Amino acid sequence: MFKSFKRALAINRNKKIKIAEEINYTEDGKGIIEAGINKASDAISPFCVNNYKTINGEFANHLDSMSRQIPLKKDLEIHIYTDEKMEDSDKSDIAKAIKTYYAENFFNRKLELRRLLLEIIFITLIGVLFLIGLIFIKMTPFLFEIVQIAVWLFFWESIEKLVLQLPVKRSKEINCYRLISCKIVFKDNSEIE
Repeated sequence: MFKSFKRALAINRNKKIKIAEEINYTEDGKGIIEAGINKASDAISPFCVNNYKTINGEFANHLDSMSRQIPLKKDLEIHIYTDEKMEDSDKSDIAKAIKTYYAENFFNRKLELRRLLLEIIFITLIGVLFLIGLIFIKMTPFLFEIVQIAVWLFFWESIEKLVLQLPVKRSKEINCYRLISCKIVFKDNSEIE
């Protein structure tokens, strides 16, 4: 049983190494995300109105999945390969749409992170209040056990949120920021390496 578990861990490590080897980096160490589109309208959401432009969901999913493979310490650069020659206005529309999409995501992630921190503080304070009540109020043994369970419940819930949920939300926020601040380069399909 333990041999198969060790083998599974080794396979998982090898997959991570292969993924890391497949990532291309620029000369200055930025991770490259490559995407291909036929025309400008492939990247822009068809539901955009007037000057408000954002990228479509499929294109966003591709950028998200590729950016998650690049370590958070690395900056990003997006290379978009196109079949046809694009005008500068189309290029700037796509770049603006990418920045708009990830700026909104960054703002939402920041709100989620703030809400999670407030939940952690609130749950911890409730646990502390129950603990103070446990220490200073005389109770029957039955009520003492119930309050003791409540104290542990609140403390473990806050620890779970702090240890398991907070790092995930923080890494998603950092990833959105990296995609906001990344450089976007447009290339022809003939330039694919």
